[in-house]
Amino acid sequence: MSQRSPRSGRAEERVIVVEALDIVPAPSFAIPACEPSRSCGWRWRPKTGWQDPAGLAWWEQLTGHRVDIAGWSWLDVVHPADRPAAEATWNASIRQGTTCSFDYRARRRDGAWVWINSDASPIRNDEGEVVDWIGTVSDITSAKHTERAAMLEALVVHAIAESSDLPDDLTSLMAGSAALSGAACAAFWRVDNGRFSCAAAAAAWPDECLEFFAQGMTGTSVAIDGSISGFACGADEPLWIDVLTSGASFPLRHAALAAGLRSALAIPLRRAGSGVGVLELLFDAPVQSDCILLDAGARIAAAVCGDRSTTPASHLHR
Repeated sequence: MSQRSPRSGRAEERVIVVEALDIVPAPSFAIPACEPSRSCGWRWRPKTGWQDPAGLAWWEQLTGHRVDIAGWSWLDVVHPADRPAAEATWNASIRQGTTCSFDYRARRRDGAWVWINSDASPIRNDEGEVVDWIGTVSDITSAKHTERAAMLEALVVHAIAESSDLPDDLTSLMAGSAALSGAACAAFWRVDNGRFSCAAAAAAWPDECLEFFAQGMTGTSVAIDGSISGFACGADEPLWIDVLTSGASFPLRHAALAAGLRSALAIPLRRAGSGVGVLELLFDAPVQSDCILLDAGARIAAAVCGDRSTTPASHLHR
């Protein structure tokens, strides 16, 4: 890195392939065998760049991206929502000669996002000049997912389960749901006279295509029968949806694909035996079965319907 100007136990999880409306086993969320260890040390020198081939190899094995010796191309695989803060934090640390520790998402070699913690400490010579930086990079995905899933659960339960009616303005709730779940976009589908109406949608980070898609989602209405929202609302657990294979059943599918969305998690919300709606979290990565998020979705659904003793979704069998 160098300074530059700012710029749980598993059982069966499922994915819904909507075109055939079949439930098929979801891919494992476990770290693939080819993944590197969860952390690695590094060393960087202001005048010459990276000094630790092992650190460069760790990053390349994790992300599939080769870092230039000067050290700034690591930002190329950092999540667009996290890149400005990551860059500013490292810039400030170099400028001030102070330690730093920051979290951000990076694109893994298989296209999924992983959470990374980077920390850095300056090493000074006898004159007080910073001559080296040492630190670690660590994959903290599991801990981060657990933390943020709990925050998502608290947010949605407080807004929906603990009130007699749905909030009038769901946009801020959707924005928070997307940000906490790691989704690119979130939408809430409300049951309305035999149809599903998208009451609110919000993009998680500034992106023209995503914002355009979210604006287009709001107000969209689809028939309950035969739609993925209808299928999800009739389900007893959250479902992963593959946007690529969902065909016309996925609302605004072409717009979703154009915005880079590839999968969705649909969380059915029921109260007194009737469908209240569906909370849909849309992701820019292919379908992956995140058991932590599935379990949070199952608890959210249970809280809305008044059943606090639900079995985690990742443990359900059909």
